Amino acid sequence: MMATFVNKDLASRMMDMSWYTPRDKKMATASLISSYGMMIFTIWVPLKTGTPWFYAGLCLFIAGFTGNAIAKHNYATTPKNEAVRKGMYRISRNPLYLCFSLMFLGLIIASLSLPLLFIWIINTIFMHLIILGEERYCLENYTESYREYMQKVPRYLLLL
Repeated sequence: MMATFVNKDLASRMMDMSWYTPRDKKMATASLISSYGMMIFTIWVPLKTGTPWFYAGLCLFIAGFTGNAIAKHNYATTPKNEAVRKGMYRISRNPLYLCFSLMFLGLIIASLSLPLLFIWIINTIFMHLIILGEERYCLENYTESYREYMQKVPRYLLLL
């Protein structure tokens, strides 16, 4: 599985924005800036170690990290011309975004940081807007089969 994390073809495939509309590009840029903002901000946010908040956040972070690794593997092992529908993609159409958000939500809970929560909310809105663009792209490229997939698998989890 480790090879999927250093595969240059995978990295370029995951970062392909050639199909983005100008609006999609703006949302992706805003999401990237807010993601980096969260990552940098966490350096200065003290964790509430030894508290139930810390352990709850740690569990959520580990779940998000693990799910992200599995979803990347699912993505990497799916042929380039097919929509990903296996593994984590059976329970969420967007497990990479979902697990990334869970990781940072875990950090928010472990640190009880309101500024980090604010940045996370902004980032989540931008990620949702990117997801809407990606779903539009998938519908255009995978047509009815993707529409059926959308009806069976929630965008995030459960009923969402």
